[in-house]
Amino acid sequence: MPLEHDPVNIFEYEALAREKLEQGHYDFIAGAATDEITLRRTRAVLDSINLRPKMLTDISQRDLSTTVLGQRISFPVMLDPAGNHEAAHPDAELATARAAGKAGTIMVVSSHAARRLEDVAEAASGPLWFQQYLFSDRGLTLEMAARAAEAGYSALCITVDAKIKPKRERNIRNDYVGAPSPNYDNIELPQSSWRFAADAPAGPMDIRDSGATWADIDWPPPRACPWSSRASWSARTDATPPTMAQRPSSSPITAPATSTPLSPPSKSCPKSSRPPTTTSRSTWTAASAAAPTS
Repeated sequence: MPLEHDPVNIFEYEALAREKLEQGHYDFIAGAATDEITLRRTRAVLDSINLRPKMLTDISQRDLSTTVLGQRISFPVMLDPAGNHEAAHPDAELATARAAGKAGTIMVVSSHAARRLEDVAEAASGPLWFQQYLFSDRGLTLEMAARAAEAGYSALCITVDAKIKPKRERNIRNDYVGAPSPNYDNIELPQSSWRFAADAPAGPMDIRDSGATWADIDWPPPRACPWSSRASWSARTDATPPTMAQRPSSSPITAPATSTPLSPPSKSCPKSSRPPTTTSRSTWTAASAAAPTS
């Protein structure tokens, strides 16, 4: 039977995607920053994980479900945020949301989705988180969070490593220009470009806050941000469902693979680069592993 009718693993699906998608769209999805060291490292780390089998145990009642930052899912796989699903399917994020709900897992919807976040929520039958950025305009930051809360999203997933445009060489070679997201329809932005030059238009990257720090994670006042208060944006407690997942993306050049177990920062780690000291090991690890690094 031809492969396209019967793919049996993700590698075969990826091969099909490479055949069917335009080069620019495929490279945007499959690529990462600069030399793509983190991308290769992530694959190597995943391949190196050993599972210790427990022999002669009762497995007549199997349960793959788990809890991720307070949310129960049917198996330990989530859909991480990626922009413009329309590049791969005409129904875009609407189809992805329906699939995630059917599978009983969480979809983290990108703020660069090809469909409005409200429309994705309407199509969804399972839990949704919303990925967004810290913008220089704090009013815009709160507006996006409020829209997500009103639409029924249960958490924010803040991208913290995209203060500037990464040097994604595949996009540069393809002269790739991403489709604008309808989530930014009310904002005047230049057309985005991946050309790596000081005068290259950056689109939404022009409005991100390059000066944001850990202090900004605690910034939203409880009455202004729908997720602020008991749980806090920074997901610092295991007692209540957290409200923010730190989402590694395709921007880091030589960062550790997300699947590498993380420990709390050591005392030798510079204070400016440490996460909040009240973050527990389990929460910090889970939050950092919530979405894979590309």
